Amino acid sequence: MFDDVFELQKFGQLKASFDFVAETLIGAHGDFYVVPGKGHTLSVSVVTEKEKRGRRITGVFIDTVNVFTLRDPEYAEDEEGPTLTRGVTRDDFEAELAKELVVPQRLLQVRYTPPLESDETLRHPYGWGVSKR
Repeated sequence: MFDDVFELQKFGQLKASFDFVAETLIGAHGDFYVVPGKGHTLSVSVVTEKEKRGRRITGVFIDTVNVFTLRDPEYAEDEEGPTLTRGVTRDDFEAELAKELVVPQRLLQVRYTPPLESDETLRHPYGWGVSKR
């Protein structure tokens, strides 16, 4: 549903509506990496570490700043055990990332370090996500 709204930008008769929303967000001092509705691309670098069951996401960088943060203190790392993670596909992770960043998925450019193999599973730590600091 999220991406469907932005797909409407293809229709020229809706340009004024998207411009209005974008200008309203700017006027309200909305804090976004790119203003929704303007059609700007956002580049993101995702850093991962190899684990037994896939690659654990350890960082999401925008303009050299790691925006991947602990959102729920219940899942804070400790010395007693490994970080709990859930397996996600590359497509599912990128769709989730686009929603968190309020960017249409078609305008989100994601690079992985090291590069992912096509069949590798990403391990997303519970309680973690991206946020504007």
